[in-house]
Amino acid sequence: MDENRVVVAGVSDGGTGAYFIAMRETTIFASFLPLNAFIMVLGSAMIDDGLMYPNNLRNKPMFVINGGQDQLYPTSRVEPFVRHLQESGVKIDYHPRPEAGHNTRWWPEMKDVFEKFVSDNPRNPDPDELTWEAGDLSDASFNRAHWLVIDKLGRHSSDSPIMFDINVINGGANTLFMRPVEIIPGRVDLYRKGNTVEAKTQGVAQFTLLLSPGRFDFNEPIKVIANGKVVFEGRVKQNLETMMKWAARDNDRTMLYAAEVEIRFAR
Repeated sequence: MDENRVVVAGVSDGGTGAYFIAMRETTIFASFLPLNAFIMVLGSAMIDDGLMYPNNLRNKPMFVINGGQDQLYPTSRVEPFVRHLQESGVKIDYHPRPEAGHNTRWWPEMKDVFEKFVSDNPRNPDPDELTWEAGDLSDASFNRAHWLVIDKLGRHSSDSPIMFDINVINGGANTLFMRPVEIIPGRVDLYRKGNTVEAKTQGVAQFTLLLSPGRFDFNEPIKVIANGKVVFEGRVKQNLETMMKWAARDNDRTMLYAAEVEIRFAR
């Protein structure tokens, strides 16, 4: 098995499920392919907890097909949200089928395009850029994106004042929200260059960085800058116990972590 070519695809409710998984558990998947689906179904309080984390969709590419004559999710209803996600930095390969209903009669025409997308988008198991938001840490699978783990939520004085939020649509007097505005999850955005990691955070009191020997030079100091301030700087030793712990959890030959750096913010 190639760990970097595992994808999530689904049709109708299965496609809506692909959106759900993309917003909740991104680490093991290369891409997401929702077909004849609609992300805003997840905005209903009748579906799970009604919460959505649209910023998390920026981590992986998506392949989306919707039909113009679909009696449930026509392109006229779905496309404004697809365009909003695209304009907000989500990589979506969008294929509207104007004559299609809520079925997959388009498959013979789209099969090769679908398979080429999957082939062209293998997973990067250790990406340099990540964004992750979480509102419930009771399920450990929801609080992690690759080498970032959100450990504890909480507001503090060093929170980043401004972070672009895909949850907000339009703005001004006609502002819409994909998720109820009163619900504010914790979020971390990461950018790595060499041994330096820059982070922007909101509503996160503690997070952990998992360090790969393939990405970090353990012979040199590692620096973490959070919200414009240096919060960690120093040498980090590789640790066999840490590597064994994460290897056992992930069972993934392409993700190996030799050390952890824990970042805590004072309230």
